[in-house]
Amino acid sequence: MDPERQTSGPYVSVEANPDKNRFYSLVQQAQTTILDVGCGETNPSRGIYPRCSWKTPRGVLWVGCDPLARSETDGLITVYRGETSAKKDQMIMFSKEVRSLPIFHPDIISVVAPNPYDLEEILEQTQNFLKTGTVVILLLEKRTVESQSFHSGVKKQIIENWAGKNKMTRIPQDELDRLGWIGNFLKESFKPNSADLGASGNTWYILKKK
Repeated sequence: MDPERQTSGPYVSVEANPDKNRFYSLVQQAQTTILDVGCGETNPSRGIYPRCSWKTPRGVLWVGCDPLARSETDGLITVYRGETSAKKDQMIMFSKEVRSLPIFHPDIISVVAPNPYDLEEILEQTQNFLKTGTVVILLLEKRTVESQSFHSGVKKQIIENWAGKNKMTRIPQDELDRLGWIGNFLKESFKPNSADLGASGNTWYILKKK
């Protein structure tokens, strides 16, 4: 089986690193945009591919980015979508850091199981993509060596400082209705997809830009 050429099943080949004009055209056509930051490296020898944590119903554009992702075939990047119904024609993948992406203002920014030592830099890089109403989802794991060696209080302080600086309000996980249509979309479409996440004990931060 050649996953990088699949268009169905758990792997899908998506357009990689579109130029600015192409990218902005796709963003303008979308009704809802998601920026999924640090979604994984490409390492076929170990069976590792970037992961998508979202369903993409009609009108949704998923934009993944990770500097360790690689285009292997015909300008495409293989993405593992797991059990989601993400559609390849509604997905874009950049093999770049967030700061190098064309600036746009997604409805949702998600960061799933980041290396805690990269957390502060990731957050700083995303702040130019915020707009009033943007919802940011940070899902932190506690299983990896990096996470266990990084004091949880420091992670909390990094996030709270960033949220305060960017005028963001934390929304409890059981109060998603406060987010309106985005809250309903999260409940229906967000399927956290990372090998580092545990079955329980993960820490959620759901923040909304004022």
